[in-house]
This record gives sequence, C-alpha cells and structure tokens, in this order.
Amino acid sequence: MALFLVSSMPLFVVGVAVYLAQPHRDPPWADIARAFGAGVVFAFPAYVLVATVLAGFAPSYRGFSLYVRAALGEHLLPVVLAVAGAVAASWWRSRRSHVSSAPTTFPQNESLIASLGGFLTTFAILERLSHLDDASSYYLLLLPLLRLATVGILAGLAALAVSWNGWTRAGIVAAGLAAPLAAGVIPLMDALQVHLVGVVLTGLLLAGAAFSLRWLGARPARLG
Repeated sequence: MALFLVSSMPLFVVGVAVYLAQPHRDPPWADIARAFGAGVVFAFPAYVLVATVLAGFAPSYRGFSLYVRAALGEHLLPVVLAVAGAVAASWWRSRRSHVSSAPTTFPQNESLIASLGGFLTTFAILERLSHLDDASSYYLLLLPLLRLATVGILAGLAALAVSWNGWTRAGIVAAGLAAPLAAGVIPLMDALQVHLVGVVLTGLLLAGAAFSLRWLGARPARLG
C-alpha cells in the first residue's frame, strides 16, 4: 500500500500547482477535475504505446544504450505524450466553447497543469503495477519521485509557456524536455550501483520542482 501512495505523490503536487497557478485562490474545481480526468484516461493508451516501444528495445547494461532507453522511453516519451494530450484537451475545450458561443473562464495554465498531473500520476501507478517484482531502488522510490519532480517542473513551465509566443515559447518547451533527459541518467547510476549519485540527481530535480512551484506562487504577485 505504501508503494502505491509513493507512486501517487504527483497527485498532491497537482493540487499545490493548481492552487498557486492563479491569483484569486478560487479555481473552478469542476473544470480542473475534468481536465485531470482527461489526463488519467489518456495515460492508459499512452502507457500501452510506451510499453510497446520499450519492448522493441531489449534492456541493455551498456552505459549509452541504457541511458538512451531510459531517457527516451521511460522519461521523454511519456512527457511528450502528456504535453500532447494536455494541449489537445485544452484545444478541444476551447473549440467546444467557441462552437457553443459560451466563452470559458478556465485559465490555460490550470488546464495544462491538471491534465499533465492526471497523466503522470496515473502513469506512475501503472509503472508500479508493472514492476511489482522489481525491488530496485529505482522502481521502488526514485522513479515515483522523478514523476513528482516532473509534474512540479512542468507546472511552472506550462504556466510560463502560455504567456509567451514564438522563440521564447520554444525555449521554454526545450527546457521542459531537458528534465526527462536529465532523469534518464538516474537509472544508469542505479544499474551501475552508484546509488548516491542517483539520489543526488533526484534531489536536484526535486529542488528544481520546488523552485518552479515557488515561482508559480510568486508570479501573480509580481505580475499584479
């Protein structure tokens, strides 16, 4: 039971991020729940897709091959799918609002955060279910913590991205992709039994998530 609680930790980060993402502290929880639910639903076919891609690449303990498999398959691909699903859900809501001539007041950043959180929380739980027989520190603790860090980092970047266009937004997206690529180093350290390095890198990503959430909370006050 404790392991599943650890896997669902990103859910709590979602609540914090949504609360911090808007200045009036009164978010439309029903709309947020729908966005979160859309992320949960999309996580299931996405997990099947990721598992299929990973099945095509046999596990390797060679340094670079292990890193590429972990960084691209276990981290970058889920994040790309999570962002794509969140953007698609946001576009669909805005399209329905336009067709019905009933403009929505649901902020884009809250929508993105809720959808990303629903996806990555569910994805982390599915990973735990598929690795019940794996007692490594990576699957037991580090991977759920990395999902938590990813939610925190992407929450701040998602709120920042909707405020910019052009090359600035592209740079923000590139920064978001850097987090999963960095996370791919950690399973390599775990496989090489350099556990302390993996723990330190995980701690750095969690610190980045904390900074992102702190910026998210301070942003309305600065802009107001």
